[in-house]
Amino acid sequence: MARARRIQSEVIGVDSHIDTLQRVLMEKVDIGNVCLMARWTCRVCARRHARAVFALWVPTFYKGAEAIRRMLDLRDAVQSVFDRYPGEIELATTAADVERIVRAHKIAAILTLESGHEIDDDLAVLRMFHRLGIRSMTLTHFRNNNWADSSTDKPQHNGLTEFGKDVVREMNRIGMIVDISHVSDKTFTIRWPSPTKPVIASHSSCRALSSLPAI
Repeated sequence: MARARRIQSEVIGVDSHIDTLQRVLMEKVDIGNVCLMARWTCRVCARRHARAVFALWVPTFYKGAEAIRRMLDLRDAVQSVFDRYPGEIELATTAADVERIVRAHKIAAILTLESGHEIDDDLAVLRMFHRLGIRSMTLTHFRNNNWADSSTDKPQHNGLTEFGKDVVREMNRIGMIVDISHVSDKTFTIRWPSPTKPVIASHSSCRALSSLPAI
């Protein structure tokens, strides 16, 4: 237990998937008034070792430019949180940012896209989202998009299309992490374009523990 406590005191705790932004955008919830990220009740947060990954999730019924617009609305919503609580939370876009923000006893906020359809099949849009501070993306959500298969839809692309591989290559190039939560088995077991780049599974379990798809 002593070793466990020492490790806990030294590492930066991570909540790798938070869906709060929908409430900020749609319900105008002030998350600072509902105990910002449970800072005062979470033991990890209370130690000021906190990194939170905010999901900018756009349902798949938003198509094309409407999906882009919805994502921008979510980005604006999280910006309102940053602007209102600068002493509590700050956008982090690099590992150095995370360490600096945590040392300042604030929450380091990482932004992620949840569902690749938000880029509207356009690598230029992907690059602009990166410039807005987004640092990871799940390739799909509940449904397939035009270039990747979801774990909860009928296979359509045999995993990734050639354009889907281009998306992965571009994410690797610009420094955006590929998140394989929600994708089909075939999507994440294909030969990746850049196998040296790490991927994450931000909110899905090991098959040995749960055989259910991410929902």
